Parts: sequence; structure tokens; C-alpha cells
Amino acid sequence: MPLPKRPLILHGGCNCRAIRFRISVPGFADRPLAPYRSSHTGGAASVGVDDNDTRVPFVLIDHCNDCRRATSAALPMCIVTETRTVEISCLPREGVADRIQARRDKDLNDESRHWSPIEPVLTCHESLSTIPFTTPSTLGHYVSSPGRNRWFCANCGTPLAYSVSEGSLPKDWHWPKMFDIWLGTLDREDLVNEWMRPDHALWCHFAVPWIADTSRAGARRLVVEDEIGIEAERGTVQGHKMTAVKTAPVPRHPLFMIDQMEESTDGGDNSEAS
Repeated sequence: MPLPKRPLILHGGCNCRAIRFRISVPGFADRPLAPYRSSHTGGAASVGVDDNDTRVPFVLIDHCNDCRRATSAALPMCIVTETRTVEISCLPREGVADRIQARRDKDLNDESRHWSPIEPVLTCHESLSTIPFTTPSTLGHYVSSPGRNRWFCANCGTPLAYSVSEGSLPKDWHWPKMFDIWLGTLDREDLVNEWMRPDHALWCHFAVPWIADTSRAGARRLVVEDEIGIEAERGTVQGHKMTAVKTAPVPRHPLFMIDQMEESTDGGDNSEAS
């Protein structure tokens, strides 16, 4: 479902907390229209199909073959936002393992960290600029295809985001400079909100059939051993005390096909285009 229309801030980062980010989502009136065309039926696209149109940021399911591999997730999900709304904080690469192992609050707490707008950081990496940072950061950068950038933590390896270099898309598309952040990197406090549920799907013609079906129909709940210590409902399975994890099945929701400018006609993988 769409994000709330009020301004809000979303927080997230990598698994080791060497990298943290925050997204300052503006009020609805200041959010640009999404540069995609949405369709409820997968047929001809039309502006205004969604209530109030789709605005950036929005949350989607990504069936792209490249993103599936790059994230090691069978069903990648991301929040598509503008770079101008994102700030980042990266610990210096030197000595980062010791800082994290010591769990020094002054290094790991968001309140005491140094924050920078992400756009100049990305530009520096993308252009292979010789202008050095004060200290080398833990932000890793991989060019997966020309003009396509993948971002990760160089310390713990967490995939963080995907972006397209400026100038890689036709100017007459008038796309804002966007930054696609993998949904699993958001803090749980933000992720549990119902409005973080993906309401669009991208690259559906590359979808693995059983993965697409699971995203629509849901999956069965699992039962895990009690010593994990998760606060959950208690049950008995074959005479053993067990804990049932309180996670509902993948919810049923409509997947809106987002039409692309280009589709593969020869079975090849042309999915890494935006």
C-alpha cells in the first residue's frame, strides 16, 4: 500500500552497522510521480490507474534476474526513492571490525554518527574520482553493467542498494535520480508498518513461476525450536516443546505490472535497465 502522505523518516543499514542510512520522505505534495507506467491488469498502461498516481518513494517486488542474484534473495523487494532524500553514515574501513566487536555506542548509535547526503558519495564512486575521502569508507561499489551500480557493505557484505548512473538514461525520460534500497535493510521498527507492504511488481516477464505464485498465494508457517528465544506462541509438536514463529503467510495482494520500455524477445536477460 502507498506510504503515508505525511513527512516521515525511515532508518536502516547493513548487518554489522558499519553503514547506516536514513530516508527523509517529504509530504505527498512534494513527492514526484513515479517514472513508470502502472497497470492493474498487465495490459495497456494508463496514467491515474492508482489512487492519486504512484509517487516516489514506493515499495515494489523485483523479479529481475540480476537483482535476484545480486541480493541472493529469491524474491527481492526494494523501496524506490530519490537520492536527494537519502543520507548515509559509513564507519572508516580501518579498524571497523574492532569497533563493531567492542560494540562502542559512540560508533554505532545513529545519534552520534556523522551523516552526509548520499548523492555526492555515489557520484564520487561512480566516476572513479581521484578526490579521496578523509578516510576510506566501508561503502562497497560494484558496476554490474554499464551505468548500473550496486552498493554493499565492504565489511559484512550486506547488499544495500542499486542505482543508475546519471546520463545513462535518455534525458527525455525526465527521470529523477533514484536510489533503490533493498527492503530487508530497513530497521524492523519501520518495516513492520503495514504501509511498507509492496504494492507493485517489476520485471514480471522474468518472474520464476513458483516464486511469483508464492508472492500471490502465500507460504505455510514454520515451527522452530524453543531455545531460539523468540517471543511467540507456544505449542507441542510430536511431544517436544516448540515455538511457533508469529509470521503470517506472505499476504495476498494484487501485483501491478510495470511496463518497461524494452522486453527480452530472445530469452536473454535484459532486465538490468532501470
